[in-house]
Amino acid sequence: VGGAPVSASRASSSAWGTSWGYTTYGGPTDLWGRTWTAAEVNGAGFGVALSAKWVGATGSDLALVDHVRVTVYHGGGCCVPKTCLGQGLSCGPLDDGCGTTLDCGSCATGDSCLAGTCGCKNGVKNGSESDVDCGGVCPKCAAGKSCGGAADCASALTCVDGVCCQSACTGLCQACTSAKTGVASGTCASISAGTDPDGECAFDPASTCQKTGFCKNGACELHPATTPCAPASCSAGQLTPAKACDGSGQCLGGAATACPAPYACNAAGTACQSCGDGLKNGSETDVDCGGSTASCARCAQGKSCGGTSDCQGGLSCVDGVCCQSACTATCMACVFSKTGVASGSCANISPNTDPDNECPGNKACINGACQP
Repeated sequence: VGGAPVSASRASSSAWGTSWGYTTYGGPTDLWGRTWTAAEVNGAGFGVALSAKWVGATGSDLALVDHVRVTVYHGGGCCVPKTCLGQGLSCGPLDDGCGTTLDCGSCATGDSCLAGTCGCKNGVKNGSESDVDCGGVCPKCAAGKSCGGAADCASALTCVDGVCCQSACTGLCQACTSAKTGVASGTCASISAGTDPDGECAFDPASTCQKTGFCKNGACELHPATTPCAPASCSAGQLTPAKACDGSGQCLGGAATACPAPYACNAAGTACQSCGDGLKNGSETDVDCGGSTASCARCAQGKSCGGTSDCQGGLSCVDGVCCQSACTATCMACVFSKTGVASGSCANISPNTDPDNECPGNKACINGACQP
């Protein structure tokens, strides 16, 4: 000011670059250590003092300055000009909004200045680029490169799943990224089996035989064949067998059949009564044995019977149980309640009792005979 340097210095320790470009000192709110007047700024002695310091150890170099520009920020309702730095521009012209066109510089050899930004050939993702040196104001991206929209992709490519894709890829369980398909990004392919990253296949219960909640072969996977979809049931003497999925979305099973005579449906309504259900039912005389059902086993010693035909070979039906012998002697029996001996063994009737009324004159049995 007035032809002499002000007290403040904005020297920087950062070295100048080796390509042409602007280096900014100060800023819109920097008063450089003083209060300015309009006369000082407009005076012939207003300007810039610039010096360059070489900090190398040996040799020499040149500090090249093409030109210097000064921007004065002021209020009072006057126009505040735009700056290249403030607009984030590194190349090309800029209308500062106050009647002046600024030169924001030029890009390095081989690079492009697109919409005021350099860096489309610097090997890094920066500026408005959607991928390294492509997208945004830079050249369009190739298949598989990241994108923020179709405008970032080369002709005939579409932005799908955040990458430039060879097609719109709108089919069910289709995607365009390796993370979803296992195929190189940029190629529309089926989503990996056993996954559903886009939530396209809502889970359906196995009883429907429909969707498992995952993708498979470009479609929602269906519950596979042999998956149980309905349990067996029994009603009115008719057994409906369990059903299973057929792998095509259908729940299939055999036709209902009648329970074998003399059996009916069990109490739970889940199966027919049988010789092997651990219950006494049908015509059985004891649990799963005897009776008129030919498929049932004959009853073992001590098991209940309705006749000798209910018992295993060599046993007789005595006192309602399968007995080791015919047990016809006086004061002999074959059930615990009469003898105190395990049922199925022929033994003396308990002393002083006569459960079968064998002894005349109201006498009781004793030691296998009537009291004298």
